[in-house]
Amino acid sequence: MCIGRSTRIGANATVLEGVTIGDGVVIGEGAVVGATGLQVIAVDDASQDLQHTGRVRICDGALLLANCVVARGLFHDETSIGANVRIGNLSFVSHNVAIGERSIIGHSVTIAGHAMLGEGVTVGPGATISDGVRVGEGAQVTLGAVVVRNVPAHGHVTGNFAVKHRLFLRRQQRGIPRARCGCS
Repeated sequence: MCIGRSTRIGANATVLEGVTIGDGVVIGEGAVVGATGLQVIAVDDASQDLQHTGRVRICDGALLLANCVVARGLFHDETSIGANVRIGNLSFVSHNVAIGERSIIGHSVTIAGHAMLGEGVTVGPGATISDGVRVGEGAQVTLGAVVVRNVPAHGHVTGNFAVKHRLFLRRQQRGIPRARCGCS
């Protein structure tokens, strides 16, 4: 474990083995960094949990608010949080995830294993990003979206399952009955 200068770790936060934290990082109260994520395989008709023996790297200036969890990578892999990333309360970042610099992850977000988020991505509160999804640089994922497909750079997705934001708005508009004029 390596913890950089001017890093602050809040009360009841846990930093486990295999974690490297850069300079000026803030880890909020009750956060867990280096936790084991959930990866289950079937062996002889039974479920078996895979051990997470990888690493976590949190770059300079990142902020992880209270009670968020960052799982370490599987095997020799790494979960990485870029410089100046913001992660909201109660969010979960699973194994082998990479979050690019200056990204903002809202409260109660789940990012499943092997997902990759480019630089400057914004993910709204309560959103879920599925296993292995790629979210391009500068993209926006709206509040509560469930992302199961890749999002292009500077894309904007909304809904469950997430679609382009403007398409979602058009679909919503079609589904809302129009008010009639006062004449019957």
